[in-house]
Amino acid sequence: MKKLLIYAVEKIHLLVFGHEMSGQMREFLNNLSWSFYAGIISMPISMVIGTLAGRYLGPAEYGNYNLVILISSYAVVFAFLGLDISTIKNIVKAKTEEGKYTSFMSSAVFVIFMLVILSVLGLVVGPKLIGKTTLPHNIIYFVILFTIVTSFKSILDILVRALEQFKLQAIGRLIEISTLSLIFIFIVIKLKRMDSKLYLGMIMLGMIVVIVYLFKNLRKYFKGFSFEVLKRQLSEGKFFMLSGILGTIFISSDRLLIAEYIDVTSLGVYSAYYVASLGLVKSLSLMLTNVLFPATAKLRDKTFTKKLDQFLLKGFVPFYLLICAAIFVFLKIFGKEYPLKPSYLLLFALISILYFVQIVYNIIILDASRKRYVQYFYISNLVNLLTVAYYFVLMQFLSKSIILILVGFSVNLVINILIQRRFIKIMREDALNA
Repeated sequence: MKKLLIYAVEKIHLLVFGHEMSGQMREFLNNLSWSFYAGIISMPISMVIGTLAGRYLGPAEYGNYNLVILISSYAVVFAFLGLDISTIKNIVKAKTEEGKYTSFMSSAVFVIFMLVILSVLGLVVGPKLIGKTTLPHNIIYFVILFTIVTSFKSILDILVRALEQFKLQAIGRLIEISTLSLIFIFIVIKLKRMDSKLYLGMIMLGMIVVIVYLFKNLRKYFKGFSFEVLKRQLSEGKFFMLSGILGTIFISSDRLLIAEYIDVTSLGVYSAYYVASLGLVKSLSLMLTNVLFPATAKLRDKTFTKKLDQFLLKGFVPFYLLICAAIFVFLKIFGKEYPLKPSYLLLFALISILYFVQIVYNIIILDASRKRYVQYFYISNLVNLLTVAYYFVLMQFLSKSIILILVGFSVNLVINILIQRRFIKIMREDALNA
């Protein structure tokens, strides 16, 4: 299957660009094939499980499940403080094995320390904060557990990506999805019940299994802590952290405002469309960016981005039609409690394609010089801030319209992509003048 995938991509490359791949491109494709190999198997299964879970849970419980994921995403950003990106860059560029050990272990110790602090704060302060909202009061305990498990899995995933051990990563993903599938089938057939807490427990158990597998294969890298290395990586990662925090605020603000100003049931329906479109695109983009970031971080010459522009432009229409079809199919699986609305379908499909392009461009910009990244950081986050303000004013004073939220989301993505293309062009010019 893997060889067939490589052959198919080589033919597509020849058809689109009119020439065969370079040796560097073939090496990238070999790594990418492992990511796609695991993704082609695991992604459809996880999407079907997620969709069936939404069907069994119903919109209200599915909304509660998505709230845990959303709040946890904030906690994970604070646990890493930008070290996820800076650590990968430092490991990729390290000239010795000892340098790789030290870079990884220094970050891993810090993340574990932050998880302890965040867990204590969550237990002490969390219930009081949640009590002032309309959110379920016991949600904080599931947020803490989910954050811990997700963070440990992310720590190991950082190391796998930086070392470019994509075969190991692919096996881990297959183990995780196999575990989740077996547990899901057992719960549905034997227990014949499903709620948000049970579903979260199933997902965490699948992640724990893959954590054990990856740790067993990578335990030799858990040595060589250096406070100086940690300080350097934290200094480099602070803008990645701020970007992660602000990005998380933006990407989750629509759903949080829907939960607060409309209701959790509406959030459940909205989340169904979200999973069927952006969830699918996130999974596809992960297959690509998983390999793309460590590969581009090693390259000073960024002229390859011109070829990437061609690929994204030519694939826009067929990809849009594919996402439309996917949303239609998944909404049918979700069931009658999740109404199929053409306006939602078309707008979510558009947002998904634009979001995919933004993710790909963002991976390239992550390797920009500090000066360029700071410039990009301020401009892009100003656009996001204005969009969140638009959401708030819309919900608070004008109209509780999900359609208008989606329109605002689309406009935000278009503006950010134009900004990204400008900065990538500047990066190419900087590389030529270096």
